Amino acid sequence: MYNIFIKPFLLLALALSALSCDTGTGSAVSSREMEDVQVYFSPQDDCAGKAAALIDAASKSVNIALYSFNLQPIADAAIAAHKRGVAVRVVCDADQAAANNSQAAYLEAAQIPVRRDKHPGYGSMHHKFAVIDGMIVITGSYNWTANASKNNDENMVVIRSSATAQAYTQEFERIWDHAEQKQGAADTAV
Repeated sequence: MYNIFIKPFLLLALALSALSCDTGTGSAVSSREMEDVQVYFSPQDDCAGKAAALIDAASKSVNIALYSFNLQPIADAAIAAHKRGVAVRVVCDADQAAANNSQAAYLEAAQIPVRRDKHPGYGSMHHKFAVIDGMIVITGSYNWTANASKNNDENMVVIRSSATAQAYTQEFERIWDHAEQKQGAADTAV
């Protein structure tokens, strides 16, 4: 008899907990919003081409937070968006931005604001995400690098959800606010 009352209560509790997803930052993403999710895997699914196409389609904003970024086709898509008047900003790990093949200097030369996150004394800025037009999130293990595109087993998830995009935008802004810009580089998006 005791189990008859507990079981419905547990099912109700599980159902209520499934209605929101805690992002760890105090932001809750409601699962009531219909989310369109696509999952891609490298090297077989051309993650770089898919990311570049999404950036090419941007009309308002592109905020990119990447540990490592050395793929020029994606950088070219960001530059083309910037030239169309889309607000583009990039934050990357400071050590990775200093690497010879990083796209950070290339983006800065095109007047795209790029900031470097140093994390003094601990860890790395290890995010791999972009938020496009406040509605689309690109995330996953996929670094925007040639090695990730050709050699590694990686995943890239594209989520179309304003609530999810808002949570990622909050994280982007948190990092952007404490990251540093290179001396003399542009720091205003469009």
